[in-house]
Amino acid sequence: MFLGFSIAAVPSPALAIINGVADPDDPAVVSLPGCTGTLIAPQVVITAGHCVFERFPQELWVAMGPTRMTGPVANVLEIRFHPLYDRHTEDYDLALLYIDPPFTDVAPIPVLSMPFDNSMIGTSLRIVGYGVSQKTDPSTEGTKRQGTTRLAAYLYAAFTDTASPEATCNGDSGGPALATVNGTEYLAGITSRGDDACATFGVKTRIDPFVADFIHPYVAATSPDGTQIGGFCASDMQCAGVATCVRADDDPIVRYCSVPCEAASGCPTDMTCDRGMCRYPAPTPSAVGAPCTRNADCASTLCAHASAQAPLVCTTQCQIGGIGCNRGFECLPDARGDGTHVCIPETAESSSGCAVGFDGAGRGGHYWLPAIAVILVLRCRRQCQSSQA
Repeated sequence: MFLGFSIAAVPSPALAIINGVADPDDPAVVSLPGCTGTLIAPQVVITAGHCVFERFPQELWVAMGPTRMTGPVANVLEIRFHPLYDRHTEDYDLALLYIDPPFTDVAPIPVLSMPFDNSMIGTSLRIVGYGVSQKTDPSTEGTKRQGTTRLAAYLYAAFTDTASPEATCNGDSGGPALATVNGTEYLAGITSRGDDACATFGVKTRIDPFVADFIHPYVAATSPDGTQIGGFCASDMQCAGVATCVRADDDPIVRYCSVPCEAASGCPTDMTCDRGMCRYPAPTPSAVGAPCTRNADCASTLCAHASAQAPLVCTTQCQIGGIGCNRGFECLPDARGDGTHVCIPETAESSSGCAVGFDGAGRGGHYWLPAIAVILVLRCRRQCQSSQA
């Protein structure tokens, strides 16, 4: 609870700068489809988790121009959510994007690692985003604008601002709240949400608690040669030495760094030499069917089970008589009891459920042959969410 406002009750998670002015500078503040982001390394953009939730990387790109999706453009190769991100409460509303080509001609914005304390209450913050400048006029969206606000209160993972004299609003989500410390401007927060009128307060995800264990490790791993054998990857460029980024046999969206090998030698202890390359035995960690404890453990961003007694596994949603599951999985009600169904590995006693008979080389149901249907479903969900903003 911040300043008497219930964050969980905020109706609009999609937050341009109300009363702001055009910002032709700040090249490190970039646009995404419907949102804003900040370049924190040549190959890494930070944004809000809700901006990219239920999106495939290939659906996304970032651009550096003064208006949305203009200027130099980079593709998104990978999305990494904060491990505790909760889509329902918007807690830990943070995601990192690995982009290609990297923006090497622009100075990234440094992230604030200094912890908050009460002396920061009232600190002036500069806010930047591509959102609407008038809440009631959607046509004002899409120009990069800046303004100022003040830090009002903070908790461990988030803080509120005064939304005065300027405020974030629809389209600014994922954009930066910048604080000046000893003459240098740092990224202190990421725009997450606020009051529905964009007039009373804004909520920003703090950066400082997550620099050491989330942000810096990811920046290092995605740097050239930054990922060792067995580490997850999105590009050959990040694999160290002669390693290359290979796809898992049991899940086409899972990739990891691997090297050539000879039988029974040359691989890390948890990998085996298979067809001349070091590979994980199935289920590949983070692949559908792999053990998990939270959504962030899974490439599909969904960790679930069909009953409280059953182990949690990485999975995807399915529909009885609709979007199916890969061979060896059955479509069962999610243990959360919210009406959704998920693909769960079959047991010896179970029937084929809604398995659709694809082989292990491709994922059934959610990502492979019926992927067009899934994309349409997800886009429908996003449009519905957008209509509520």
